[in-house]
Amino acid sequence: MDDAGRAHRTVTGYFTEGHWRSDLRHGPPGKIGAYHRTLATFLNGLARSGLDLAQVAEIPATAGSWREVPPVIAAVATRRQPSAV
Repeated sequence: MDDAGRAHRTVTGYFTEGHWRSDLRHGPPGKIGAYHRTLATFLNGLARSGLDLAQVAEIPATAGSWREVPPVIAAVATRRQPSAV
């Protein structure tokens, strides 16, 4: 925390996707781990699946130090209609 009470995060290895676990984290990330994916991986996966992105929202945390970094991203997508030949 800085003098204004804001949390800071050091991001390392953002482009390295895969399983991670932290002994410093409580809950699932500390006990069983989690899988990191880049935002591009998620959005490109939607496109490859035949979906068109309609809307994206970053859901803020309601408590704790994660209020500065959204822990959840939500996407609304629709199935692309096949083109008429």
